[in-house]
Amino acid sequence: MAHQSLYRKWRPRDFDEVVGQHLVVQTLVNSLKGGRWSHAYLFAGPRGTGKTSVARIMARALNCEEGPTPRPCDHCESCQSILDGSALDVMEIDAASNRGIDDIRELRDKVSTSPARSRMKVYIVDEVHMLTTEAFNALLKMLEEPPSHAVFILATTEPHKVPATIASRCQRFDFRRVPSTMLAEHLQAVSRKEGLSLDGQAALMMARAAQGSVRDALVILEQVSSFIEGDITAEAAGDFLGLIGGGYLDRFCERLAAGDGSGLLMLVAELEQQGKDLLQFVREALERLRLIFLLQNSDAGPGFLDLSQDEYETLRRHADALHSRETPGHLRILQETAEEMRHSGNPRTIMEMGLIRLVRPEMEMSVEALALRLERLEEKLEEILLERREATAGGSAAEGSGAAVSPHAAKGPAAAPTPADPRTDRRPPLPPNQGRTAIAEDGERISEGGVGLTAAEKSTEAPAAASAAYAVPDISAVKRGWSRLKERVKEKSLPVSMSLSLGYPTAVKNGVLHLRFHPDARLSYEKVADEPVRQMIEQCLREVFHADLVLRPYLETGGGPARPRAEEKAVGGRESKPSPADLIEAPAPAKKVPEAVKAVTGPGEEAEATAEDPDHIQQGRSDLSFREKLKEQRRPQRVHEGREGMEKHLVRMVSDVFDGAEVVEEIQLPTTEGEHLHE
Repeated sequence: MAHQSLYRKWRPRDFDEVVGQHLVVQTLVNSLKGGRWSHAYLFAGPRGTGKTSVARIMARALNCEEGPTPRPCDHCESCQSILDGSALDVMEIDAASNRGIDDIRELRDKVSTSPARSRMKVYIVDEVHMLTTEAFNALLKMLEEPPSHAVFILATTEPHKVPATIASRCQRFDFRRVPSTMLAEHLQAVSRKEGLSLDGQAALMMARAAQGSVRDALVILEQVSSFIEGDITAEAAGDFLGLIGGGYLDRFCERLAAGDGSGLLMLVAELEQQGKDLLQFVREALERLRLIFLLQNSDAGPGFLDLSQDEYETLRRHADALHSRETPGHLRILQETAEEMRHSGNPRTIMEMGLIRLVRPEMEMSVEALALRLERLEEKLEEILLERREATAGGSAAEGSGAAVSPHAAKGPAAAPTPADPRTDRRPPLPPNQGRTAIAEDGERISEGGVGLTAAEKSTEAPAAASAAYAVPDISAVKRGWSRLKERVKEKSLPVSMSLSLGYPTAVKNGVLHLRFHPDARLSYEKVADEPVRQMIEQCLREVFHADLVLRPYLETGGGPARPRAEEKAVGGRESKPSPADLIEAPAPAKKVPEAVKAVTGPGEEAEATAEDPDHIQQGRSDLSFREKLKEQRRPQRVHEGREGMEKHLVRMVSDVFDGAEVVEEIQLPTTEGEHLHE
């Protein structure tokens, strides 16, 4: 017996053997059972999905001596003649080669005659979209007034090219691509019947290469079995198909997540040395990033993504490592790179440029790239602020422990504070806070950075640390991944993410993550401290850091007495809002009042300024009072009273504001009229 190709040998002969078209098969079977078949069908779908095979099964089902039946016997004369292609009443017409009006007119003349041997005449017109306009018009006449013994089955891969007048007179069935997992199982079943040893991963690679076409998958299996002697492994199948393989794609994702441009260039050199197709690598990398994008923005499972469980776990790990906001830009760059490589004489250079653009967004000038650069700067600034707060907390704890300080060192002269420059008003930065503590929600006092935990607190936190399933990260690792944690929380709840953004991680001790909130963020603290919200955040902590961390939010309190809101308003009725520096650091300890302040304060105000406020805050309040006083008392007519009157008025005003202070320096200020004011 002559050799027969696998796709012809294993063509389905029954509705039960059709792969991946359950909806179409079930509908046709039910119509045959009820005797309600149509006179015209339109089978549309990709190549190799079973359109012609189902049409032949339908022809045998209608003409079987035991039918019409959904299960033709395959033994009667009618079934046998249809199987071997000798049936006179079943005609297959290739519209790609018989597309003229004369061919359709000949068909119209024959359709009116009665069947020769079978019960019904069945006309299978393949690639019907190739008919000319005149031929479609001739076919339309037959579909409008068909004889009772004729059934038309039109098959096409491009249904949009079929005129609406033709499609509206047919029952349309859409054949879909077969999922890769289902197609791989079919290939393994055929391999067992053929005596071949096919690895499951190799079958999955062939199914994906076939892109949902059963016929193409069987052709690939026949080619690979002829090339490989013995067991068909995934490595051998990948080499034959020219696929890159998962190992290279895993390395690509890891180096992309790390921003390793040099590693990506070395990967390109290795691919070229191995003789791999660079364009194929870009296409597979694009498909890998597409799956990562779907994982980052949905709850898709292995079945939806057409992946095995091992592939799904690997892909999930890469999706966690890559930033979700960067993935759309990566997809766009790889798509542009693939298009340019197709038309370039030097594809390696185009590919290297595209890979470098992936890890260096500053080379992109699009709006998305600029937004990404801005977001990275914000994340870097947040890390710097967190490190600064951690250093401040550590210094405060060290300075607050008086037992370790030598008595002689305590009696030593303190360094004099640097006074503010009265001419430039450039004040020195605020010093670190000393003895700064915070009150947790259970009333215990803890220091920033986890320093100074009580014995009872350590004993309560020990069981949580003992039950951790993974290694607990330190505070530095938490800070580095804080932005990823906020993104994960944002995916689940935007309000919780906004509240979490107002908290600052300060320490990780015994499996407990301490999260500090400013007193002005009390509402955010209360929301995060709520039990369901806290459990949700702890779940996100496990997903991001792969460790069991217990979240412990607390409200911050400053080192000095807190001023009530009524006293926050400055002279003149304006409310003084805290600056960003005030939100980061608590008020500095009391300082010695500089000489510049002594010159403008009264005898009793120096002690008050030293006890309550830092020198620059007290001086700022005096300056504010002076400006408000000047604004209230100055009148437009005083400019014309003359230089002498203006001088007396200013001296009198300074004395009123600062309780008898004397002028120690005279500054010439030009006015709009060329005169000078004396202060």
